[in-house]
Amino acid sequence: MKQFFKIGLSLLILGIVMTAMPGCESDDDPDPVAGTDASLADLTVTDTADHPGALSPAFTPGVHDYTYEMGSAVADGDVALTITPTQIVPGGTLTVNGTPVVSGDQIVYLLSPASGETYTIVSGAQDGLSEETYTITVSLLGII
Repeated sequence: MKQFFKIGLSLLILGIVMTAMPGCESDDDPDPVAGTDASLADLTVTDTADHPGALSPAFTPGVHDYTYEMGSAVADGDVALTITPTQIVPGGTLTVNGTPVVSGDQIVYLLSPASGETYTIVSGAQDGLSEETYTITVSLLGII
Protein backbone atom coordinates (compact mmCIF):
# COMPACT_ATOMS: atom_id res chain seq x y z
CA MET A 1 0.00 0.00 0.00
CA LYS A 2 2.84 2.43 0.81
CA GLN A 3 4.42 1.71 -2.59
CA PHE A 4 1.16 2.67 -4.40
CA PHE A 5 0.90 5.91 -2.44
CA LYS A 6 4.48 6.89 -3.37
CA ILE A 7 3.89 6.18 -7.07
CA GLY A 8 0.61 8.09 -7.05
CA LEU A 9 2.18 11.05 -5.25
CA SER A 10 5.14 11.05 -7.66
CA LEU A 11 2.80 11.14 -10.64
CA LEU A 12 0.82 13.96 -9.08
CA ILE A 13 3.98 16.00 -8.47
CA LEU A 14 5.26 15.20 -11.96
CA GLY A 15 1.95 16.40 -13.41
CA ILE A 16 2.17 19.69 -11.56
CA VAL A 17 5.77 20.28 -12.64
CA MET A 18 4.99 19.56 -16.31
CA THR A 19 1.84 21.68 -16.44
CA ALA A 20 2.37 25.38 -17.19
CA MET A 21 0.44 27.61 -14.86
CA PRO A 22 -1.59 30.46 -16.43
CA GLY A 23 0.30 33.74 -16.28
CA CYS A 24 3.69 32.04 -15.89
CA GLU A 25 4.67 32.15 -19.54
CA SER A 26 8.02 33.60 -20.52
CA ASP A 27 8.21 37.24 -21.64
CA ASP A 28 9.50 35.90 -24.96
CA ASP A 29 6.18 34.17 -25.69
CA PRO A 30 3.79 35.98 -28.04
CA ASP A 31 0.65 37.37 -26.42
CA PRO A 32 -1.93 34.55 -26.69
CA VAL A 33 -4.80 37.06 -26.73
CA ALA A 34 -3.35 39.36 -29.41
CA GLY A 35 -4.75 39.25 -32.93
CA THR A 36 -2.89 37.31 -35.59
CA ASP A 37 -4.56 38.89 -38.65
CA ALA A 38 -2.15 41.30 -40.34
CA SER A 39 -4.34 41.85 -43.41
CA LEU A 40 -5.50 45.26 -44.53
CA ALA A 41 -9.24 45.97 -44.50
CA ASP A 42 -8.82 48.84 -46.96
CA LEU A 43 -6.14 50.52 -49.03
CA THR A 44 -6.94 53.78 -50.75
CA VAL A 45 -4.69 55.76 -53.06
CA THR A 46 -5.50 59.23 -54.37
CA ASP A 47 -3.55 61.94 -56.17
CA THR A 48 -3.78 65.65 -56.90
CA ALA A 49 -3.52 65.32 -60.70
CA ASP A 50 -6.08 66.91 -63.02
CA HIS A 51 -7.44 63.46 -63.90
CA PRO A 52 -7.17 61.24 -60.82
CA GLY A 53 -5.84 57.72 -61.23
CA ALA A 54 -7.13 54.35 -60.11
CA LEU A 55 -5.87 51.37 -58.13
CA SER A 56 -5.77 48.22 -60.22
CA PRO A 57 -7.07 45.72 -59.41
CA ALA A 58 -9.60 47.15 -56.97
CA PHE A 59 -8.49 46.51 -53.38
CA THR A 60 -9.15 43.07 -51.92
CA PRO A 61 -7.40 41.95 -48.68
CA GLY A 62 -6.05 38.76 -50.28
CA VAL A 63 -4.39 40.58 -53.19
CA HIS A 64 -0.93 42.00 -52.40
CA ASP A 65 0.32 43.59 -55.65
CA TYR A 66 -1.32 46.67 -57.16
CA THR A 67 -0.73 49.24 -59.85
CA TYR A 68 -1.86 52.83 -59.45
CA GLU A 69 -2.48 54.18 -62.94
CA MET A 70 -2.21 57.94 -63.04
CA GLY A 71 -4.88 59.71 -65.05
CA SER A 72 -2.67 62.52 -66.35
CA ALA A 73 0.92 63.55 -66.99
CA VAL A 74 3.14 64.55 -64.07
CA ALA A 75 5.79 67.23 -63.89
CA ASP A 76 8.47 66.79 -61.21
CA GLY A 77 6.91 67.34 -57.78
CA ASP A 78 3.61 68.63 -59.19
CA VAL A 79 1.49 65.74 -57.96
CA ALA A 80 1.01 64.42 -54.44
CA LEU A 81 0.11 60.77 -53.95
CA THR A 82 -1.84 59.94 -50.78
CA ILE A 83 -1.83 56.36 -49.47
CA THR A 84 -4.21 55.32 -46.68
CA PRO A 85 -3.78 51.76 -45.36
CA THR A 86 -6.33 50.46 -42.83
CA GLN A 87 -5.76 47.26 -40.88
CA ILE A 88 -8.52 44.69 -40.26
CA VAL A 89 -7.33 44.47 -36.63
CA PRO A 90 -5.68 47.78 -35.68
CA GLY A 91 -2.97 47.87 -33.05
CA GLY A 92 -0.15 46.06 -34.80
CA THR A 93 2.68 47.70 -36.70
CA LEU A 94 2.12 49.45 -40.02
CA THR A 95 4.67 51.10 -42.33
CA VAL A 96 4.69 52.63 -45.80
CA ASN A 97 8.16 52.57 -47.37
CA GLY A 98 9.57 52.09 -43.86
CA THR A 99 7.73 55.07 -42.33
CA PRO A 100 5.45 54.15 -39.40
CA VAL A 101 1.78 54.97 -40.00
CA VAL A 102 -1.31 54.66 -37.80
CA SER A 103 -4.01 52.45 -39.31
CA GLY A 104 -6.46 54.66 -41.23
CA ASP A 105 -4.11 57.67 -41.39
CA GLN A 106 -2.87 59.15 -44.66
CA ILE A 107 0.73 59.44 -45.78
CA VAL A 108 1.60 61.78 -48.66
CA TYR A 109 4.41 61.51 -51.22
CA LEU A 110 5.40 63.92 -54.00
CA LEU A 111 5.72 62.07 -57.28
CA SER A 112 8.66 62.46 -59.58
CA PRO A 113 8.07 62.10 -63.31
CA ALA A 114 9.71 58.65 -63.33
CA SER A 115 7.28 55.84 -64.04
CA GLY A 116 7.45 52.75 -61.88
CA GLU A 117 7.79 54.22 -58.39
CA THR A 118 6.97 51.49 -55.89
CA TYR A 119 5.46 51.86 -52.43
CA THR A 120 5.64 48.98 -49.95
CA ILE A 121 3.11 48.65 -47.16
CA VAL A 122 3.99 46.21 -44.36
CA SER A 123 1.22 45.40 -41.89
CA GLY A 124 2.13 43.53 -38.71
CA ALA A 125 -0.44 41.83 -36.49
CA GLN A 126 -0.82 42.46 -32.77
CA ASP A 127 0.93 39.17 -31.97
CA GLY A 128 4.19 40.59 -33.31
CA LEU A 129 4.72 37.54 -35.54
CA SER A 130 2.24 37.67 -38.44
CA GLU A 131 2.96 40.08 -41.30
CA GLU A 132 1.44 40.95 -44.70
CA THR A 133 3.24 42.96 -47.41
CA TYR A 134 1.42 44.93 -50.09
CA THR A 135 3.03 46.79 -53.00
CA ILE A 136 1.76 49.62 -55.17
CA THR A 137 3.60 50.43 -58.41
CA VAL A 138 2.75 53.84 -59.87
CA SER A 139 2.26 53.87 -63.62
CA LEU A 140 2.29 57.30 -65.27
CA LEU A 141 0.44 57.90 -68.53
CA GLY A 142 2.67 60.75 -69.60
CA ILE A 143 5.85 62.45 -68.49
CA ILE A 144 6.32 66.21 -68.87
